[in-house]
Amino acid sequence: MSSIDKLFKQTPHPAEVSDYWHVFDLSNCLNVFYWAKYFEMAEQAPAGCIIECGVGRGRSLISLLALEALFSAMNSRPYRQVYALDSFEGFPEPHQVFDQSPRNPQKGQWGSSPNNQFSYSVDNLVTILRNSHVYDVAKEQLEIVKGFFSETIPTLNVGAISILHLDGDLYESVKCPLDALWEKVVLGGVIVIDDFVLVDEHEKDEPFPGARKAVLDFMENNECFEIKGSVRGTPYLVRVR
Repeated sequence: MSSIDKLFKQTPHPAEVSDYWHVFDLSNCLNVFYWAKYFEMAEQAPAGCIIECGVGRGRSLISLLALEALFSAMNSRPYRQVYALDSFEGFPEPHQVFDQSPRNPQKGQWGSSPNNQFSYSVDNLVTILRNSHVYDVAKEQLEIVKGFFSETIPTLNVGAISILHLDGDLYESVKCPLDALWEKVVLGGVIVIDDFVLVDEHEKDEPFPGARKAVLDFMENNECFEIKGSVRGTPYLVRVR
């Protein structure tokens, strides 16, 4: 992990702050800078929607919604449709081989807020988005989709995609949206991967090896994308053909 990567490292949510709020800390501030780069890229590509697969407590979603409001206003264009997908029940069953790691992910993990003040749900996510003051700006273009990706993505009625964010952690949770949605990503559009550092000297001990394998398996059979490293050291895919 480089000195820059370390700046983006998330720290535990403070116990004295309600889980219905996000704190204004180092990684949250830099998260906006990180996402702005993808929005700049998407502005140069054909129009399309934004999809996030893996929402949790809405940390990245807040940045996505706020930046979409800004970029749409600056460029005098309509606000893109945004789809936020999550099981709101934590992890599905991890792959018995590909997801094995020192972290030992289990079905149902990450279904509750950091200090266990509430279980994740659509209603609690909306409360968090209201607290951040992005909900009223985005609610007409925001669709929150509850369910595991294998169940919801096949029924998702979307056209072109400008930004696809994959934060599923596990092999199937990354591979499923990759396989199902890549053809809808526009030329110049991006697929953002959250769950591993592209070049990692500690790769054998990384918490979510299934995410890396899902991306590498996808890229092995797909020549329409190039893989690049972000300022965080995490990968993203750019549609080039």
